[in-house]
Amino acid sequence: MARPRRGLAFAAAVTATALAACSLLTGLDADYKLQPGGEAEGGRDGDMPPDSAVDTGADTSSDRDGGRDATTDARFCERHRGDPGLAFCCDFEVAEGQCTWAGEEKTNGTFAEEDGVGRYGSRGLHATVTKGPASTYVRSELAAPVPFNSIAKHVLSFAFAVRTKSSLYGAAIGALGVSGPPFKVTGVSVYQATGKDAIDVSDPPGMLTGTRELVAVGEWRRATITMLRNDAGIYTTTTMVESELGIPTLVDSRGGFDGGAGVTEILFGAFFTSGETTGRVETSIDDILLTQTK
Repeated sequence: MARPRRGLAFAAAVTATALAACSLLTGLDADYKLQPGGEAEGGRDGDMPPDSAVDTGADTSSDRDGGRDATTDARFCERHRGDPGLAFCCDFEVAEGQCTWAGEEKTNGTFAEEDGVGRYGSRGLHATVTKGPASTYVRSELAAPVPFNSIAKHVLSFAFAVRTKSSLYGAAIGALGVSGPPFKVTGVSVYQATGKDAIDVSDPPGMLTGTRELVAVGEWRRATITMLRNDAGIYTTTTMVESELGIPTLVDSRGGFDGGAGVTEILFGAFFTSGETTGRVETSIDDILLTQTK
């Protein structure tokens, strides 16, 4: 069942009805912790191992690295400009306008592109919601009118950090899908949990189940959502995140996403939350990369 864009229910890979929420990863080392002022200090290069290291169907060859390479200071999008199938890249490293956004929503929250909130203390997207239900996000639709279901493989990856301990049950932080009709996406969400927050793929009815990772406040991770179409035109969706050691960890793999003829859409921020009227989720997003293979 499709729903209108505003007030959206978070659609999972199997259906277009799912609301919010997902589990993603475990804590990072001190190199990735935000400084007290909200800035992230420099750390190791975030390269992930080759595909052979984790055979899950996710393409990790083109979605590597954090915001800055500590040895070259090269910008993320500059280093990925020649990637095969490059469809969208945003590292926020220039003033407003580098990233092409088709729209936004600010329901019960705010977001802004800011200096010092990205990976390695670079520029990034800062989103905050203070009660649910909330949808605070920017979204991009691919400029070319290419149907989502004409693409054999979609790979979306992005770096993220949870900036304060989450006190809403769940909120999406990044998603990939089709603009519709019907509007359907699969994404990664942060869940409130004892101790570290939990991160997982969207899972109807928006509950924390199965494999998840835990992440402490200020620790940077990278999430990768891969959609691979079979001969029947149905996509298998694989969701991975960096472990504490920077190794891709499979948190979910499922079939049943039938896509559609709408254009590809990606969303980032803190959105499709659970419904508590008090609580807070605060995130930073950086180094977004989308590749597509026909």
